[in-house]
Amino acid sequence: MASGAEDQDGAGSPADARELAGLHRPDGRGAGDGMDVADDGDPARTADPVRRRGAGGVGGRPPVARWLVAAGLAVETLLMAIVAVSVAMTSVTGSAQDRAGAAVLAVTALALAAGLGAVTAGVLRGARWARSPALVWQIIQVAVGALNLPVAIGTPLVVLGVAVGYGVLRRDVLPRAGDVTPPR
Repeated sequence: MASGAEDQDGAGSPADARELAGLHRPDGRGAGDGMDVADDGDPARTADPVRRRGAGGVGGRPPVARWLVAAGLAVETLLMAIVAVSVAMTSVTGSAQDRAGAAVLAVTALALAAGLGAVTAGVLRGARWARSPALVWQIIQVAVGALNLPVAIGTPLVVLGVAVGYGVLRRDVLPRAGDVTPPR
């Protein structure tokens, strides 16, 4: 059992361990550039990136930029689902030249829509894994929109793809591997 003196000075407490590790200063700010914060149990302020996943906005809510990027991805998800339903209807009604091919295309488009939905949810939570599939999809979308579609359809898809692609690269949307502090 520890003596009263040890309990009062806090030797061995988590606060002492943070202070020794340089993660906590007496003024409540972290060490280094002043952007690190102490681990006081609040997931939005913790130095542990696993516990702060999804933090970054006011009160732990996602920042506006993250909402905008997720909204762009949600629009793309909806458009892909519409393509899937349209191709499926073409296959079912018999107006497709290759009904089996149209059915496979419909299933593929539906799988892409489901994947985009998962990426959208990942971006909204601030999950770093969502950056790569979102960027790959934006590259494909921009290429298809610029090279294979009429200007009236392709241009909005290119603009949306560039905007979402830029958005997922921003630190306030998705943290990077070395980020310790919540994005601002």
